[in-house]
Amino acid sequence: MQTTTTPRMQYLHYDILREIFEQTRDLEGGRRTLAALAHVCKDFQDAALDVLWHKLDSLEPLLRHFTVIKKQETAEDVTGEEACDCDADDEYHLCETCNVVYGHDTLILEAPISSAEWSKFKTYARRVCHLLLCEKEQWIHPSIFVVVFEKARGEAVLPSLRNFEWVVDSGSNPGPVLFLPPELRSIEIYCDKDSHQKFFRWTCHSILRTIHSLCPKLRDITIDPQLNTSPEELSSFQNLRRLTFARSRKIDTYRSDLLGATASLGALETFDTWLPGGVGHETFPTGSDVVSYNALKTLSLFTESSWCAIASVLSVISSPRLLSLSIRLQHTCSGITSIADELLMGCHDCGLPMSMNLLAERWSNCLQILTLDLEMAHTAEAHIKTLPDFFALLYPLRQLTRLEVGLGDIVECINSVLGDSDVDMMAASWPKLQYLCIDKAHRWIAIMSIKSLVSYVYQSRHLKQLEFPVLLLGTPSDPSQTAAEVHTDPPYQFRYLHIHHLLPIPTSEVSFSCAAVQLCSAFPMLCIGTDTNKCGKKGAFRNCEWEKLSQAMQLHRNHNTVAM
Repeated sequence: MQTTTTPRMQYLHYDILREIFEQTRDLEGGRRTLAALAHVCKDFQDAALDVLWHKLDSLEPLLRHFTVIKKQETAEDVTGEEACDCDADDEYHLCETCNVVYGHDTLILEAPISSAEWSKFKTYARRVCHLLLCEKEQWIHPSIFVVVFEKARGEAVLPSLRNFEWVVDSGSNPGPVLFLPPELRSIEIYCDKDSHQKFFRWTCHSILRTIHSLCPKLRDITIDPQLNTSPEELSSFQNLRRLTFARSRKIDTYRSDLLGATASLGALETFDTWLPGGVGHETFPTGSDVVSYNALKTLSLFTESSWCAIASVLSVISSPRLLSLSIRLQHTCSGITSIADELLMGCHDCGLPMSMNLLAERWSNCLQILTLDLEMAHTAEAHIKTLPDFFALLYPLRQLTRLEVGLGDIVECINSVLGDSDVDMMAASWPKLQYLCIDKAHRWIAIMSIKSLVSYVYQSRHLKQLEFPVLLLGTPSDPSQTAAEVHTDPPYQFRYLHIHHLLPIPTSEVSFSCAAVQLCSAFPMLCIGTDTNKCGKKGAFRNCEWEKLSQAMQLHRNHNTVAM
């Protein structure tokens, strides 16, 4: 009897093997398994090696293909004490005086690179797509970068590298930029939390200009504010799509000249910026020129200072195409008591209501996504009475498709009930809204009855997901009659609902069953599930009210399915 031979594994689609190996890598001992497969099976080799070397958090595995050793530097520490005396004009020049890695185990090249070593190095280097280089944890002598760069003879050292994350400590070694290929798409440069700004002497040698000359196709840059960046260098990245000024606790001032430079980036679509404590009306005085962006679609502002910082930056930014705005204000109090009322609400020139009015004036016709994360902000006295009062500030933003608000303690009245007029106004003001999330911190700032909930969802024909603080359980009456008065067709697009608290707190299975019947009959397409991330600690989630209500809804739906 003739048997059919099994096709060779090499004919399996590469993408299938790649997907299998990516899942294997994340398992315990997965990397060792892939290394063994690559070693013993030629059919698996390419896919296995591509997965193993796709993302590196150190250059040492690559450099170990050369004859290298770790040596303890004993020279005198010259960090910030001496400057480079060399007169070299070479843009990539590195000298011993600039090497500030003394007292560390430094990787150095012990012998010249042989042809066999170079061939093996290139085999693995071409597979690296993501690289994380932390200078403090992996000290590499600058001469290694120069030798490898010269050995490549004009070819890219890491030709497939697309994302590079660089955490600098002393800032004395610009060598890693020599490994960047022309096709690099994203670079992130951070300063170590223990570093000092005075150590970054190579930033005076136009490091960004060097990166731009090597990587003309760069699309995404993240810069630590500690780096000595000039507006001219920043303006050279005309193909940039995303720019981020990272968070840094060691910078107290905000360079307004850099904000003006970002506006010159004609292709910039996403701008994220951290605002230090020194930002305020002095940074952008009243009457300052408005910085206009042509292509900006996404803007994110984050500060640990005050609302004045947010308001002052918002007042000078304009973009006719802005689609998404995210504002995060955190840690504005010390302990329980607030530093001052003005921390959140701002002074008389930039209160929260005034800033919301500014949003309506500039972006009511284009803004689609709004995120206000104020949960960690505190004031000694709340300035907004109820949640509907706050919503009234946002009603002019009629193009919203996603609204997420965390209001912290700024709403004075807790347990305020959203009545029929409130939900009618919400539905009429945001006719395109698909996602609404109110207060993920589980505060009891607003209550909605089942009747109002059904009425709102049936009026909001595009709404797909709703997360709300408190649901008021009513009588066992069927809310579908209320819904039928508004629309005859059930809201089949509405799929996800999450409620943090139920009132009155159910004490029996009958109470949960009544609420389950009402919700299931009103929302036939509702996905019934539980998300432990939305209810705090996983252990406490097993006894939370929404967990029990979800179980009751599932039992009701199963019972109806069996009956049919």
